[in-house]
Amino acid sequence: MQLFSTNLIFSAQYTFDDPLPSNDNLPRLELFIGDRICVYGQHGEWGFGRKFDEKNGKCGIFPLSYVQIVQKSMFVSTSDGYLVVDEISRIINEWWTKIKELMQEGTTIGSFEDLMESFNELLIVKTKIESGGIPIEELSKLRLRVSKLVDRGNTILHLDVVIRDDEGVPLDVESLSLLRTYEAHISSQKRVGSLLVGFSREKSYLEEKKYFLQRSKPENVTLNDSFSLLLSIKSVELHCKYSCEISITLYDLEKKMFTTDCYTFLWNAGSGKHADLNLKALFTDFAKEDIRKKYLMVTRVVHVAPIESSNATMRKHGHETVVPKNFYCRQSYASDIMEMSSIFLAGFIHEAKERVIFLNRETELPIALKSYHATHRIPKNLSNDMETKLLISTQLVPGNVSQIKARHPHLFSRSPAVILRRADRTAVSIEDTRNEMYITLMQAELSGKSSDRNIEARLHVVESNGNVMDNVFETISVTGSQLSTVYKSIVVYHTDKPMWAEPIKIVLPASASHDVYLRILFYSKKSYDKPSQRKDHSQLLIFN
Repeated sequence: MQLFSTNLIFSAQYTFDDPLPSNDNLPRLELFIGDRICVYGQHGEWGFGRKFDEKNGKCGIFPLSYVQIVQKSMFVSTSDGYLVVDEISRIINEWWTKIKELMQEGTTIGSFEDLMESFNELLIVKTKIESGGIPIEELSKLRLRVSKLVDRGNTILHLDVVIRDDEGVPLDVESLSLLRTYEAHISSQKRVGSLLVGFSREKSYLEEKKYFLQRSKPENVTLNDSFSLLLSIKSVELHCKYSCEISITLYDLEKKMFTTDCYTFLWNAGSGKHADLNLKALFTDFAKEDIRKKYLMVTRVVHVAPIESSNATMRKHGHETVVPKNFYCRQSYASDIMEMSSIFLAGFIHEAKERVIFLNRETELPIALKSYHATHRIPKNLSNDMETKLLISTQLVPGNVSQIKARHPHLFSRSPAVILRRADRTAVSIEDTRNEMYITLMQAELSGKSSDRNIEARLHVVESNGNVMDNVFETISVTGSQLSTVYKSIVVYHTDKPMWAEPIKIVLPASASHDVYLRILFYSKKSYDKPSQRKDHSQLLIFN
């Protein structure tokens, strides 16, 4: 028999409850999908081991084809964290079994709400540790918190008190002497007694604080009025030879405006499909009255590339080897609009709902929005490439940003969610100072041209003395806020009436003068056919 290291953990992929093929009275280990197995040895196609969660459980044989090896690093970041996760899983199962027994007997559970709070907090801690990246200091604090929650719940359910050391780690009673076990038991009883008093005081303080918070708010506003939309980008599949910017924002149909910050992330050329992205964006500041409003989720893909050459020789030899980067510009590649009514009306669901966004390669976004306003139907083109798509998930989360951070810390641990605020909210808190302006570059009419051009708009914020203000255009990306001095629009081909429908956010410093102007220059962009004759014609538009 080949022996395995006890550090190897396997996971059951199938249920195994069939009788063994031989009649040698060998012990059989029944498996259920999801069971974690500690395998001690192997002989041929059979393994010998026990279930990981049953420390004193029986050992038996089972087919190795029914299990798959799993590394501990898939669950937690450290071995200490793994022990905490293992204790939480075991305690939750014990609590749930005890709760079902008491309910079947018709026994009233005292402090049931407190027990459920401990239950939910343990699940949050478990998820946070499993996400990885927990520092040792924070893990020690989480272990102590878990020990307090476990002792509190065990006392409420009249279960045995766990004997622990000063750091909250459970002790192995069998390895202790009788006197040491008795001392540890007395210490645990005192700890639990003082713990219950502390929880009682903490609860009274929180209830009192909540009461005064509610008294200080208007009667028509409660803590449950606000909610946020959590968007997760799971994977992206594009087939483009140039890098792309993918942006997602929400559009208010009644106000006919983009109503939130725009979330932007990059897709690298030649990668084809980005799987397991796990990018999260949190659209905040929604209220109850927003549930029945009509919103669209607008997705736009812009590829940063040179303008296609009109010269056959240049096209034959390929642009990518000869065109300098400074000739690259933002050009529309694909877009999509999706109704949000079903997501908002579904309310707060436990699990996020996944959906696939098939991007439209033919209809431009401004035309699609205009068509929707006229027909109230989303234009879909049957000739679209079905391989240009995004996999996303959406979920409504109750509470404002501070409440969500407290209740769902795992959203802000590894790959933290980017917070996107409303563009149409005028009322902000005292702590939240905003000196911002949201504009939408819609369309222009540039007459007097002898021929249609490729139009690019460049925006600057200018002070009254003519100086251009630095770092005022904000883009919200995966890493947070990115500032730039100039905003370059998408290039619109062969027209003197370009349409963009681009949302732009301007963030002004607190020291900014009141006399601030927005300068828009319109450039005629050409391909790299004849660089010696290339000139950027421009027109100027300034408004205060």
